[in-house]
Amino acid sequence: MGRGVHENHIVDDINFRAVEVLTDGQLVAYSSTAGFIQDVAASGNTIAGLLMEDVVNRSVPDGLPVTGDDTGTTLLPRNLNKRQTYVSGVVRLATQGEIETDQVTAGETYAAGEILYSAGNGSISNVNQPGSVIIGRALAALNSDNQLRLFLNIHNAG
Repeated sequence: MGRGVHENHIVDDINFRAVEVLTDGQLVAYSSTAGFIQDVAASGNTIAGLLMEDVVNRSVPDGLPVTGDDTGTTLLPRNLNKRQTYVSGVVRLATQGEIETDQVTAGETYAAGEILYSAGNGSISNVNQPGSVIIGRALAALNSDNQLRLFLNIHNAG
């Protein structure tokens, strides 16, 4: 599902491209390739921000050859009614502001005021694990849609 409807961005960034399929609302990291971002678990690099749209594979119509720049693993084109872009497309990252997302670590309970950390899989956690960084504070507990409202404040972005 990704992000919820409650958003108040203070700082965001559109200077990056995605190197892989990613989910709206997850934390992403700088890639070793300049100007690109990737999944936190795959990189081990510095957190770049929270992804503001889904990154999907480019579709290739039946009967056409797949060229070197097509990842072509889906038969459906990008849905223009959703927040989506293609792999290698420009993405928008939030680094500061009020956000609602369902990309939280399963099984954890959240309370308003709790410090939030990055989890190794790109989700948000209230547990400080080795390698985690503080990414903000919870503004409320999980809602009925499993969405967490938080104030995002990624200091080391950019």
